[in-house]
Amino acid sequence: MKTREEKVEYTKEWRKNNPEKVKEQNKKKYEKDKLENPERLLRKKEKHKEWYQNNKDKHRNYQREWSKNKLSDIKYQIFDKLGHKCTRCGFDDKRALCIDHINGGGYKELKSGLSVFSYYEKVLSDVDNTYQILCHNCNWIKKHENNEVRKPE
Repeated sequence: MKTREEKVEYTKEWRKNNPEKVKEQNKKKYEKDKLENPERLLRKKEKHKEWYQNNKDKHRNYQREWSKNKLSDIKYQIFDKLGHKCTRCGFDDKRALCIDHINGGGYKELKSGLSVFSYYEKVLSDVDNTYQILCHNCNWIKKHENNEVRKPE
């Protein structure tokens, strides 16, 4: 017989390894509650609102930290895919490396309204080799060489 701690650990591990099933189960439970017990959902919503009002700073800090970690994780996946150094000069300090559009058009893409997360996901899912890693110096040099520098309006 498993102890309570073992069951809890097993459940945590299962939920971690099966996020789609967990999402599906939660969705079914929500739909069932919506039909059978709508008052409960309203109470839950009110309780959440109240918690948020009392913990805005805590929530904001959590969101900020989560976003920072998520962006960092995705960026390292991009480095794993495209390389950990500048394609032109070999510079490898990640603080000064950036994602470059090989054929230009990066400014237009960034201004199209994509969030940073969506942009990084797009780079990760790219199969046409549209992107490369450049250091900021080489990126500016490339922009000047290809007349991609925007003029002030």
